[in-house]
Amino acid sequence: MKKVLAFVILLAMSLRVFALTVNVNGTDYDVNYYPVPFKNYQTLFENQVWWGNQSLARDFADAVKYQLGIVNPAGNDGPYFAFSYNSNTDIVGGCYYNSANGAQCTTNLTSGGAHGYAVAQPIANKLAYAVDNQNNIYSVDFANGATCLIGNAGSIAIISTMESLALSPSGVLYAVTTSGDLYSIDKDTAASTLIGNTGHNMAGLDFSGATLLGTQWVPGQTPAAVYEINTSTGGATLVQTSSAISGGALFQSAALAVENANTVQLLAYQDISNRNQGVLAAMDLSSGAATIAGATVNDVYAMDYLGDGHLYALGRDGAMYRVNPATGAMTSIGDTGNQVWTGMTAAELIPVTARVNGGNGTVSCSPAGVALGSSSACTTLPAIGYQVQNWTGSCAAAGSNAYCLLNNIQTLQCSTVSFVATPPATYSVSAVVSAGSGSVSCTPANVSAGGSSSCTAVPGPGDQVAGWSGACASAGTNTQCSLTNIQANQSSTVSFSALPPASYHVSATVTGGNGSVSCNPTTVSKGGNSTCTAVPDAGYQVQAWTDACAAWGSQAQCYLSKIRADQSATVSFAPIPPANYNVSATVNGGNGHVSCSPTTVTAGGASTCTAVPDAGYQVQSWGNACASAGSLAQCALTNIQSDQSATVSFATLPVPTYNLSATVAGGNGAVSCTPSSVPQGDSGSCTAVPNPGYQVGSWTGACQAAGTSADCALSNIQADQVSTVSFTPIPVNTYHVNASVTLGHGAVSCTPNTVTSGGNSACTAVPDAGYQVARWGDDCAGWGAQTQCYLTKIKADKTATVSFAPLPPASYTVSATVSAGNGHVSCTPSTVTAGGGSSCTAVPDAGWQIQGWSSACAAAGVNPQCDLTNIQANQSATVSFAALPVPNFTVSATVDGGNGTVSCAPSPVPQGDSSSCTAVPDAGYQVAAWTGACVATGHVVDCALSNIQADQTSTVRFEPIPPASYTV
Repeated sequence: MKKVLAFVILLAMSLRVFALTVNVNGTDYDVNYYPVPFKNYQTLFENQVWWGNQSLARDFADAVKYQLGIVNPAGNDGPYFAFSYNSNTDIVGGCYYNSANGAQCTTNLTSGGAHGYAVAQPIANKLAYAVDNQNNIYSVDFANGATCLIGNAGSIAIISTMESLALSPSGVLYAVTTSGDLYSIDKDTAASTLIGNTGHNMAGLDFSGATLLGTQWVPGQTPAAVYEINTSTGGATLVQTSSAISGGALFQSAALAVENANTVQLLAYQDISNRNQGVLAAMDLSSGAATIAGATVNDVYAMDYLGDGHLYALGRDGAMYRVNPATGAMTSIGDTGNQVWTGMTAAELIPVTARVNGGNGTVSCSPAGVALGSSSACTTLPAIGYQVQNWTGSCAAAGSNAYCLLNNIQTLQCSTVSFVATPPATYSVSAVVSAGSGSVSCTPANVSAGGSSSCTAVPGPGDQVAGWSGACASAGTNTQCSLTNIQANQSSTVSFSALPPASYHVSATVTGGNGSVSCNPTTVSKGGNSTCTAVPDAGYQVQAWTDACAAWGSQAQCYLSKIRADQSATVSFAPIPPANYNVSATVNGGNGHVSCSPTTVTAGGASTCTAVPDAGYQVQSWGNACASAGSLAQCALTNIQSDQSATVSFATLPVPTYNLSATVAGGNGAVSCTPSSVPQGDSGSCTAVPNPGYQVGSWTGACQAAGTSADCALSNIQADQVSTVSFTPIPVNTYHVNASVTLGHGAVSCTPNTVTSGGNSACTAVPDAGYQVARWGDDCAGWGAQTQCYLTKIKADKTATVSFAPLPPASYTVSATVSAGNGHVSCTPSTVTAGGGSSCTAVPDAGWQIQGWSSACAAAGVNPQCDLTNIQANQSATVSFAALPVPNFTVSATVDGGNGTVSCAPSPVPQGDSSSCTAVPDAGYQVAAWTGACVATGHVVDCALSNIQADQTSTVRFEPIPPASYTV
């Protein structure tokens, strides 16, 4: 049907029917021309692809030459491809083909010259809508066999099988069933709406211009016939019946395709007894005359002209064919699968389809049909309690977004969306007291959507629930409010009021005897007071009150106030305990301390006071209650009948003296000690004097630690000191090698520590953990910080010292790199000592965010900073970045004051994309002004918005067009 549409439109514009197809830069174009002045169709010409591009206009002129006919016989020229126009001078610039000079271009051609102006339109995609024998509606791409299920138009058990489809020039899709019912089909969902019955068994549909034609499928020898069908009522009017032709009449037409305003192509049968062999015939609608082109492929019931101007067909086995109208030959061009096709119709625009997988929501795409390279948006509406789970097909990249934008569409778009239950929301439940005395609480305080909670009011003493408001308003004066199927936060208030006045009884009883109790008054009104008095028997006292008077302890009276209920109390009595007395002691003059235990005794009891002198002191005397204790360390007090107080004083102990003495064991020397007698804590010394050739062998007794030294020093002497020294012959030419630690932590030893003259020794320093040799001193001073000192050719005693110093802490590196995405990362400091810390900071580029850390910083998640502490080894981390999701923004406009309409498309749009708003004034009005996002548009009807970064809202106002004025 598409070919006749072009025919009708071109006739209305005084245009020739497409007479030529050419290929320019890899794209096929249908070419025609206007034999009229340029300015009559200026907008049409300025929309051509070569407008403003002289080089491309030359390419079209060279491709067409004068194959459309010699437009300017005098110049032997082809048609002009206009690329510029000056409306002030009425001069056109354009390119044409000349037989002598080839493609030529000029910028100085009068608009009304004798030349025709060419129009070249890209050949449309080979797209169609199709229906199978189960009433499933599909979009089909004949270029590659791709199909997209739109939906089911209705059960064949209810509405019977749909036999054919037809798309009107206004974009309405129609279907007819085997029972003759005419339906309109929603191209988004495939939902069908019954229009009416044609009264015939229609097998083929197609539009001729705005007129819907149908062909009848009837049994027997009834000739094939074409009807005009009313799209409002479904009624059918006979247009023409095929007349007899050579070979017999046409019977049982299975499909119809309009070739032009006077001719239709029919798939029909000549031999009713052989329905496996159909023919293709062209039928003249004026006369009914039919011309058979030839036999067709078996079992083909669907046929139409597609956007490229060629005739195509679908078989009931899923095969696709290109049909030759001149011969009836059907050439297989692919396969759609196993569908049993019953009807098809060309799609003027590229279908954009989305459907729901599994229910729980709806989806729609707008626009549902687009021109080549245009955009469409598919929007979901999940059912209550559901959200988008995922998209598949063309919208797969939309993920779980509710919105899918398809740009630069080149072929049919087919998407499926699935919904999943939305995780239940959580709501808070709370209640407060608005008046009176009491409290209120709700459990649980947080519930999932649809859950329940209960709020409980607890009145204060003498109060009652007065009423609830808010979520619990229906609870009245109940103390409890139950909330079920919660779908929002719940807030309630409860108020309390005083209970009505009442009288209450006050009573008290004695537990265990030994006294009496009474209350006065024994009957009180609400809020009144009463006093209960306990009277112990002789030798007894109040032990405790309980029940209503429990707070009054062991007092003789219990006062009850603001009584709001019956009050009952009990009291118990206990014998009066014997008297208690205090026992204490103090130090007179210091130098010790004193304590008594116990410090409190009952009458006739006992206590002991103990004096403890400081070091160097002794008890001098006791006084007062302990005077008889003299200088003893303890004072015992018995049969105490009153408070007892004592004092104690201390005196200095006399300082003892100790003797110092030493003897020689075995002779060969002498020894003496000075002084020979010293006070306690003082010092003394003993000196051994060997005979010639002898040396100190050893000390024993008090000087044992002096070893082989000749001098023994004794300090802080606390007893007599007795020592013995022995002498041994001095070895010939032997020397001592000693070493000691002067600073730090470690040990040192020399091996051997005694050498003969000229011998060697090695001193080894062993640092403790965490330490190292700082330096050697004395005889080993030349060995620096080495762990060993070697002494050679020793000719005298050698003494060495060594000091140790802590090891410096270890040093570690800290680094981080970017593993994916756009951004950078750095760590400060990048070198730390053992146990130190460092921070790594990730900075995403614009439009990016942190996706995650790994290695040393794995625990940082998506935080921009990773803190590392107590570092004990080199640290390495990586960070990855991910692109931020592109937000969508809405574009809308409203009319201020009426007198026109306004619309914006597309809306919504991804961040950074473009949209436009168009104002349409009512007759006699014009745009007065725009405000909002379109304020810069002024009086123009179109407002273009680009690089959108937020929601765009505009308002347009219309005003009457001022009457024209003329000069007289």
